[in-house]
Amino acid sequence: MLQDILEAIGNIKDFTRGITFDMYLGDLKTKHAVERNFLIIGEAVARIDKPFRDKYPSVDWREVKDFRNIMEVNKLLFQKKGIKVETRS
Repeated sequence: MLQDILEAIGNIKDFTRGITFDMYLGDLKTKHAVERNFLIIGEAVARIDKPFRDKYPSVDWREVKDFRNIMEVNKLLFQKKGIKVETRS
């Protein structure tokens, strides 16, 4: 699980290296790849056992997991309403 988190962080860094936020928003492939890796991080964090999390209280494990949940809920809500939020004007 920790390896999954580290790999996903590395992927996000690689995917966004050398681009601006506006470039990111305008690049559907990059945007989806980054979002997918944030979901992977959240899933992996949800599977880390409590004794390990307790060893590292400075990490807000709940916030990381909640971020993944918020992304997933927003995605589902937008899909249900037929709203496309791929790029920013």
